[in-house]
Amino acid sequence: MSKVERFLIGTLIVIVAIIVFTQQELMTENRKLKQRIKMLSDRLNMSDEAYQKEMQAIDQELMVLIREGKKVKAVKRYREITGASLVEANDYVEHLSVQHKEA
Repeated sequence: MSKVERFLIGTLIVIVAIIVFTQQELMTENRKLKQRIKMLSDRLNMSDEAYQKEMQAIDQELMVLIREGKKVKAVKRYREITGASLVEANDYVEHLSVQHKEA
């Protein structure tokens, strides 16, 4: 096998690996978007009162985790529930944490 053939095979392997990795990332992102769309759709069908009650329940669950010193777990849980990005979830949990310290 010549150097050119080895180079082409190596390049092909790298390209296939990139395609597979990209496909997995897109599938993960697609799943997250579907979750977020479902969550938003469910919320659109809720009354304001029902939405507020749901958010209070979420906040209470997150506050338990924050009090236990599990902010990372609270961020993860908020993301699971809402489909929020890492930055959005972290900001939300930080806001709750500050409110808790002020109370």
